[in-house]
Amino acid sequence: MEAHVGSKEWLEDFFQTANTVAVMVGEKFGEGRLGGHIHLCVNPSGKELLHRKLGQPAEDKVKSTWAFSKEKNQRAMQYPEHVLSWQSRHPKKNQWGGSIKTPTLGISISGYPEDVDQSFDLSLAVYYKLLDYEEACGMAFTSGGEEHVTLFANIFAEIVTALRKTKKM
Repeated sequence: MEAHVGSKEWLEDFFQTANTVAVMVGEKFGEGRLGGHIHLCVNPSGKELLHRKLGQPAEDKVKSTWAFSKEKNQRAMQYPEHVLSWQSRHPKKNQWGGSIKTPTLGISISGYPEDVDQSFDLSLAVYYKLLDYEEACGMAFTSGGEEHVTLFANIFAEIVTALRKTKKM
């Protein structure tokens, strides 16, 4: 029997999958940043489901990536019409993109450049069938046009390839 989205078993599997590929995402796309934190919450209530260290974040970034991963999700939940924290980003207020909303969950990774955070979120959402590929492409386009669609597609392809090698598919 398959675990239900949001169950303890499902959340642990989701986290382990993300953690399995976190360093690879950083090496290939993250400008050498090898991790951060991941935050999952219920959409639309914002109830926290998971908040954990992901990959190998730099020591001097642990506190900030912890805080940003949660803040981005909480902010996204304040705007029912938004599907991305990118839609309410305010760099002068230190509010960044990198969180997405699926019909059931908010997913927020912080630790990589914000476009990589978001593409990693979208890739996990598609991998776990929380969004379909076309929806994810549309969300990526909303934040950064074709450049973000290409980044998402490349990260998704790398994640799927890496997970096949670890027999997680």
